[in-house]
Amino acid sequence: MGLENLYNILEVDSLADEKQIKVAYAKMVRKYPPEKAPEQFKKIREAYEILINPLRRAEYIARSKYGNKINELEKKADDAVENGEYYEAVNQYKKILIIEPSLSYIKNKLALTFLYNGQTKEGINQLEELVRFNSKNSVYLGNLGYAYKKNGDIEKAEEYLIKSLCIDGKNEENVSIISDIYIEQNEYNKAVQYLRKAAETNKTYDFREFIYYYEIIRVCTFSKEISIIEETMNYMCKIIPNDKETKNYVLGRFYYLAKSLYKMLDYISSKLISKKTIEICGDNETVKKIYEESKRLLRLTEKFNKLLEDDRIIGILKTPIYYYLYRFRLSNSQYERDAKENINQINNAILLNNKDMFDSVHIIKEEYLDLYDLKRDLYDEINDKICNIVKEVERDF
Repeated sequence: MGLENLYNILEVDSLADEKQIKVAYAKMVRKYPPEKAPEQFKKIREAYEILINPLRRAEYIARSKYGNKINELEKKADDAVENGEYYEAVNQYKKILIIEPSLSYIKNKLALTFLYNGQTKEGINQLEELVRFNSKNSVYLGNLGYAYKKNGDIEKAEEYLIKSLCIDGKNEENVSIISDIYIEQNEYNKAVQYLRKAAETNKTYDFREFIYYYEIIRVCTFSKEISIIEETMNYMCKIIPNDKETKNYVLGRFYYLAKSLYKMLDYISSKLISKKTIEICGDNETVKKIYEESKRLLRLTEKFNKLLEDDRIIGILKTPIYYYLYRFRLSNSQYERDAKENINQINNAILLNNKDMFDSVHIIKEEYLDLYDLKRDLYDEINDKICNIVKEVERDF
């Protein structure tokens, strides 16, 4: 919408002051009331909200006068941010602010670029100024909370994030950040209490309060409160709207959560979340696969814990199973190095203590067959080596 259009819509000239704009707005609303002319009223309301606010009016005028130049500089800055060239981005955003210092959204982009570049104090200063003049802007409040978190000022981070969410309770990023604050402080109960209350406050017809239930579940994967995860997902099963789009969204979020937990070897949580996701959203092969694998590896891990405590089995023969179950805890290079060293130790032990090695492999096969099957080729090879050594000894005699 051009400069002329806004003023023309309210039938005032470009020099109109606040009083004139208010009078013009009232006059136009009487002429085009919302119940009789909803589209025209919408335009009148938009023009009024921009022109009555000094900052938005200044931004609007700047856009009208210097729009092409600002767009050009903004694109250069945005591209630089995308490429990680933060100093270049800062320079371009500053050039825009020289043209028009009132552009709040550019100040916000500049502040975030400072944060990306590790210039936390500069980012905080920029955002504090924005919040002073835009105290009801949830985006700026949330970004200031994020900046304080990066700076280690947890109390202020929590304060501004909560203020932001009181204005816009559907901002997923801010919900996630405040959850992370509580997780990092080990304040799991406080997190759950806040998120439950916020979920009740932010109920919507299209289930956008889901983000709070999701965060409750994510928090509880850290605190290992499995009962709360199950209770929350059971409740969601009752209240989720029966429409495909919502269920697909919920399914996607929980699938990636279960998958990440699976990779972190938290098979208890990944099994429960994937199982409950199927109950909430219906059968899905991808989620089902995570559930089956989590169930299988949970069972194997529980058996392995028993194997670890079995003193009849030589320790170096337990290690190959450990590497199978927990290799994601190691880097590839460390895994290859440690696995090779383990094989060397096994080969040396076969030569020095073949009877105990044979007995250990036999116990694993007889009493821990599922674990034996994980490394069957290796254990069979150990058996063959021991048998060959025994035959050679017998021939010598």
